Amino acid sequence: MTDGNATGHHLRKYAVLFALLLVSLVVETAKIRDAEAYLPDLFRTVLGFAIWLVVFKRSRERIAMAAIVVAVTVLNCARHLYKPPSTCPRPP
Repeated sequence: MTDGNATGHHLRKYAVLFALLLVSLVVETAKIRDAEAYLPDLFRTVLGFAIWLVVFKRSRERIAMAAIVVAVTVLNCARHLYKPPSTCPRPP
C-alpha cells in the first residue's frame, strides 16, 4: 500500500507537467513576432527537462532521455544562431 503523501507528491509533479504542456501549447499557437521567436523553443526545452525529471526514473532511461534533450536543445539554439544568406540576387 502506498503512502498518501507520496501519491499526492506524484500527482502534483504530473499537474506541473500538464500546466507546462498547456502553456507550451498556448505559446506555440500564439502569433509570435521575430523578437520573441525563441519563446516556443524555451518552453519546449523547459518541458523536456521537466519530463526528464518527473517521468524517467531508471538511470539508463534518464541517460538516454538526457542525450535526447541535450541534442534537441543544441539544435534549437543552433537554429537561432544560424543566419541564412540573403535570398536577394547579387549585383553583377
